[in-house]
Amino acid sequence: MMSVLRKPKFLILIVTSSFLLLAGFWVSLHTSWPMKMEKRGARASQLLQQAAPTPWSRTERDMATLQQYVRDNPKSARNRTRLGAIYLQKARETADPSYLSKAEELFKRALELDGKDFEAVAGMGSLCLSRHQFLEALRWGERGLTLNPWSPELHGVVGDACVELGEYDKA
Repeated sequence: MMSVLRKPKFLILIVTSSFLLLAGFWVSLHTSWPMKMEKRGARASQLLQQAAPTPWSRTERDMATLQQYVRDNPKSARNRTRLGAIYLQKARETADPSYLSKAEELFKRALELDGKDFEAVAGMGSLCLSRHQFLEALRWGERGLTLNPWSPELHGVVGDACVELGEYDKA
């Protein structure tokens, strides 16, 4: 320790460093610099939100993609069924009943193209549940189970319909 104190360059370096460190600490405590940075960050975030459009939700992206698939291949029951399911989801997200009508048209057309499309049948059952048409939903669910008795979606339609109809033993 004595050897450091005898060399004036080291002593000046230590004193200057300590002074700068303490001065910086004091300034950071007594200024509103962090607050100014937070305001700048909030303002920058606000400007970015105004400049860039809100990104589409996954449902909207899937909807756009499937709409194109249906246009490209109008005889695909599978694409119609998938788009119908997306419309059901969009109806749930937005509470816009027009999506239910669009989904119904797609499911019916899919069943015209492929009468054994159990996913379209499940979609019709789910659509009926959304409309509180529980007896009709039960019929769709039971019809679908004859096509695919292992489908969890169809068992869900039947179970929900039975509960809503008060048929708890059947649920």
